[in-house]
Amino acid sequence: MVTLLLSLSTSRAGTPADPVIDFLFTALHHKHSEGAALKRIPLLKQAQQRWRLCAILPNLKDSYWSLVRYGLESQAAVLNLELTLFEAAGYEAHRQQAELIEKRCLVNNYDALLLAAVDFSGLNEPVRLAHEAGLVVIDLINGISAAEVDSRVAVSYGDLAYTLGRHIAGRIKRGNVLWSPGPEGSVWAQDAQRGFRRALDESELQLAFSFMAAPFIRDQRSLLSSITEQQPFRLIAGTAVTAEAAASLKGRWGPDVEIFSYYYSPNIHPLIRCGEVQAAVYDYPALQGRVAVDQAVRILENHPFDYQLSTAQQLLTKDNLEQVLDTFHMPEALIRQLQQRACSD
Repeated sequence: MVTLLLSLSTSRAGTPADPVIDFLFTALHHKHSEGAALKRIPLLKQAQQRWRLCAILPNLKDSYWSLVRYGLESQAAVLNLELTLFEAAGYEAHRQQAELIEKRCLVNNYDALLLAAVDFSGLNEPVRLAHEAGLVVIDLINGISAAEVDSRVAVSYGDLAYTLGRHIAGRIKRGNVLWSPGPEGSVWAQDAQRGFRRALDESELQLAFSFMAAPFIRDQRSLLSSITEQQPFRLIAGTAVTAEAAASLKGRWGPDVEIFSYYYSPNIHPLIRCGEVQAAVYDYPALQGRVAVDQAVRILENHPFDYQLSTAQQLLTKDNLEQVLDTFHMPEALIRQLQQRACSD
């Protein structure tokens, strides 16, 4: 696992003060590279032409993906590109994503496909068709097994979950953990499962119950309610939606229950600030969107590029949340909104 630092030049609003921002990344130079190297990468200042980008996200009901959208749109605006964004209906909508590729991206003369896939292997055929049609293909965040991917922009969810697990183990020496890494069949949830288990194997904590579920608040709340009726848990960890759902049920369980998320979304920001969620790991989702656009243009214009880039991660708690807000790369209006919720006594 590599934890990286991030160096930004931004305004409070999260808008670049200068379109060139230097970041530290782990970088794999080629598809078959065995090791990752630290690298400082400036984002492009301008594009040679108005490239047309087709981006497909899992859904925008999840506030995590709203941040990714913000990053995609921000960098497209900096480079004066034409970006069209589509969303699917969630993590069971791989057929819908396939149709969006085939019926929207392939038939409208786009130059690049930026895909946050809902299925690791189920979209390989439409991705192959997109590549054969001449589109640059960027694997964005979720992971896809298609060989025709030109570049990957993604953190390791195994690393994020490991970081969270080690934090919990350092905070709480013993106990049973209820854990939900994400939807069944998604490679990122499986990676998180492995990373979290590895962290707990190095501690005296016990992974007493684990369940896979799509990150929808109603489903997560129902499952958590049912599970905890059978067995009480003091420690609950999982996706940001798991944390949000658990916080909404905390009144039933008492103040001793602690809640953790292995990634961040704006919906849990006030919960961290108010101490209802104890920690989350920030993986810079908006930045990942910006870098995906940047990578597409680099490939289209034959600039040097790295095959895979992984952004930094930052453990967030109530104690440091306000201090690191300037590095979040979010609109000022959203930051104000996140800070407005009053904390209960």
